[in-house]
Amino acid sequence: MNTTSYDPADAQAALSYLLAHDYCHFRKFGADDWRDPQNDAWSLSSKGFFDHKSGENGDIFHLARKHGWQGDSSRHSTRSKAKPKTSSEPSDNSKAAARLWQKAETESARERTRSYLTEQRKIPLENFEDLLGTLIRSTEDQGKQILIVPMLTPDQALKAEIGGSFSVEKIHRVIFQGGGKPEKKQLGGSDEVGRITHLPPRSGVESLQFIAIEGLEDALTLRNVFSDHHFLVCQSKGNLKHVPEFLREGASVRILSDHDAHENPSQNGEVAAAKLREQLISRGYQCMAVMPAEPRNDPNDALQQGSLQEWLDSVIEVPELPRSKDDFFLEPRSALKIHSPDWLVQGIIEKGTLAAVIGESGSGKSFLALDLAACVQTGKPWHGRDVQQGDVVYLAGEGRSGLVRRIGAWEHRYKDSLDDLMISSRAIDLGDRRNQLPKVQQALQALEKPPVLIVIDTLARHHTGDENSASEMSSFISNLDRLSEEFKATVLIVHHAGKDPSRGARGSSAFRAALDHEIRVTKPETGITNLTCEKAKDAEPFPPMSFRLKQSDVVDELGRMLAEPDGSPVRSCVLEEIEYIQPSSKAKQLTEKQAEAQQLFFELRKQSEDGIVTRSSWYKALESKNIATSDVAKKRLLDLMVEMGTFTVQGEGRDVYFTTKTHIDFEVS
Repeated sequence: MNTTSYDPADAQAALSYLLAHDYCHFRKFGADDWRDPQNDAWSLSSKGFFDHKSGENGDIFHLARKHGWQGDSSRHSTRSKAKPKTSSEPSDNSKAAARLWQKAETESARERTRSYLTEQRKIPLENFEDLLGTLIRSTEDQGKQILIVPMLTPDQALKAEIGGSFSVEKIHRVIFQGGGKPEKKQLGGSDEVGRITHLPPRSGVESLQFIAIEGLEDALTLRNVFSDHHFLVCQSKGNLKHVPEFLREGASVRILSDHDAHENPSQNGEVAAAKLREQLISRGYQCMAVMPAEPRNDPNDALQQGSLQEWLDSVIEVPELPRSKDDFFLEPRSALKIHSPDWLVQGIIEKGTLAAVIGESGSGKSFLALDLAACVQTGKPWHGRDVQQGDVVYLAGEGRSGLVRRIGAWEHRYKDSLDDLMISSRAIDLGDRRNQLPKVQQALQALEKPPVLIVIDTLARHHTGDENSASEMSSFISNLDRLSEEFKATVLIVHHAGKDPSRGARGSSAFRAALDHEIRVTKPETGITNLTCEKAKDAEPFPPMSFRLKQSDVVDELGRMLAEPDGSPVRSCVLEEIEYIQPSSKAKQLTEKQAEAQQLFFELRKQSEDGIVTRSSWYKALESKNIATSDVAKKRLLDLMVEMGTFTVQGEGRDVYFTTKTHIDFEVS
C-alpha cells in the first residue's frame, strides 16, 4: 500500500467514512480487511485499497476524499482525543444545517434560484413552482445566495407531506458564486440515519408510485412527465440503500439510475440500483430499474439539449448483478459433490437453516433454546453432541430478568462464561420489513463477527401480524430467510403449540412448511421434558430425548452467588439429560373430565408458592368446576393421577397433599 503520512486514527476515520457511504455493501473478512461479497479480490483496509488479482493498490486518504470525505491527516495526527458524541447530541454540522434551513428567505435569493433552474438548467417553472418556499428554500448566508432542499428521515418526510411541522438536521445546498458554476454540498446529519429529499406528486393526488433518483435537477426535470409519482431524491448512490425505509405497502418503484461506467463496479450508480431493485423485489414490491444508454447522459442533460423525449425512449434496463455460484444455473451431475450435513449441533440442527422449538406454555422450550445457544456460544458439547462454536444473538421478547437468571444458573452449573452472548434490548416486529427489520440488520452488521445462531424467543413477541394468515406468516418467514442468508446464520424460533399440541405449532401451516428442523417439547406433567424431532428436512430425525429441569444457584456477571433478602440462594434451572422416558399411554386415553382434573392440579400447583397442592383444595376445585362431586368420583380421579405419575400423595389424615416426583418450585416456560 502506498498510504502516505499514515496516522491510525485518521486512516480509520477515512475507512469508516467509505464503509458508511459508497462502500457500505462491503463486509468484514478479517481484522483490517473489508471486501465486496461479489468481488472479494478487491479489499479495503485502514492501510489503503488493494486488488489481489491485478496488484493495483492506493492510498486510503485519496480514495476517501475522492468520495467526499473532508478529513485531514495533519489535523487527525495532532488533535486531542475528542469526547464521542452521544446519539442525543446533534453535531455542529446538524445545528448549522438546522440554522440555515430556518433562516429567512430573501427575494433576491429566490429569484436567483428561479433563474438557475429555468435558465441554466432549462427546467420549466411549473415543474417546481409548488415547491418554492416549502421544500425548496432560498436564502443568503455569508454574502452568498443559496438554494436549499431538506434531506429528511421517513417520519420527517411524512410530516412534511401532510403539511405538519418537521425538524431538519441535514440539507443539500446549491451555493451560487457570482457568475461561476454553482457549488453543490451537503451539510449536517453525520450519523448513519437514512435521509432523502422527498418530493410529493406534482398533481397532488394520492399515489403509491415512486421514483428513486440521485440528482435534484434530474428529479425536477422529470416531475411533469411523472406528475403522479413521488420522487425520492437520494443525492448520491450511497443513499439508494435507504429507499425501502420511505416506501409504503403496495408501492411500485421505478429506479432511474446514473450510468457511471466506472471500471470499479462499487463506484457505479447502476450497480447500486441493481442491488436496490433486487432488494425491493425480494420484499414484494413491483420494481424496475433503468439508466441512460450512454454513460453520463442524465435527464437534465437531455432537457438542455432539447432531446428529453428521445432520452426517455432510449433508456435501458440496469444490468443484473453478477450471479454468485449458488444462484440458479445448470450443470452436469458429474460436477456435483456429495457433502455430509454441516451440523451446528451434531444430529440436531444444521448450519444456515430455519429451525423451531415448539411447545406449550410451561414446557421448558425457552430453557432448551437457551441451553442450545449457550453451548454454541461457548463451544461446549450439547449433552454429548459436538457443536460448531460461534457467536450467538438472542432476541428476547419477554422476561429479560428471568432470562438473565437462567444464564447465571447455566454459568454456575457449567463453570463457563456467557459474557459474549448478545441479547436484544426489547422485542421487535420481524414481520415489518420497512422499518423494524432494517434495525435488526444494522445491529447485526455492527457486530465484530456475524452470528452463527440467531434465537427468536418467542415468535408471538416478534411478530405483530396474524399468525393464522398464510401470507403474513410467509412474509415473516421471508424476513427470517433474509437474516439467515445475509449472515449465514441458523435461525431458531421459539413458538407456542396450538390448542391440540399433538398437531404442532400454533397458527398457519405456512410456518411449519418453511422449517428445516422442528423440535417438539412436551409439557413436563411429571417433571420430565421430552424432546422429539417432528421434522428434519434433509437428515434422519434424532431419537427422542428426555430432560430433567434441575435447580441451580444463580451467579451474577462477576461470578458472585445471588441471594434473597433472607439469605436463601436465588435459583433457576438447567437442563439435565436423563434416560428417555416413554410418555404414559394412559395420558392419551384420558376422558374430558379426567383431563380437566389433571389440568386443574397443574393450575393449583402454579398458584401455590411452594408447589404443593392439598387434597382438600383439589377436591373443592373439582366440585366448583363440576368435574367430580361425589367422594367416590374424586377418589377415582386421585388414584388415576397417582397411577399416571401426575403427582404423589404425601401426609396423613387431613394433612394429605400432592406434589410431583421431581418438584420444581418456580415457573418454567
